Amino acid sequence: MLYNVEKLLIENNIDFIITREPGRTKISEKIREILLSNDNSEMFARTEALLYSASRAQHVDKLILPNLQKGKLVISDRYVISSLAYQSFGRDLSYDKVKEINDFATDNLSPDYTFFSI
Repeated sequence: MLYNVEKLLIENNIDFIITREPGRTKISEKIREILLSNDNSEMFARTEALLYSASRAQHVDKLILPNLQKGKLVISDRYVISSLAYQSFGRDLSYDKVKEINDFATDNLSPDYTFFSI
């Protein structure tokens, strides 16, 4: 599906970037390695939530905001809603706490649209 969106944007001469979380910046990629490493299976849920939000903060400040400020469309594979689903409901953390740390991490930057894939 993403290929079709990308093709449509190119055909319509729309300036865009496609990114993903966690990652796409030097620091966020290092955090991604920690999060996805099988060596860290003993990671506590709160630690995981904080690492995702830290990666997101770096991603927003280093990549997303600068591109939005240039007038580009930013398409991200995952964002805050992923943490709300996985850390709140999947890891049984407080929804309000997870939302709070992500609001801080993103400086309340929210997407205009969210798409779900099944």
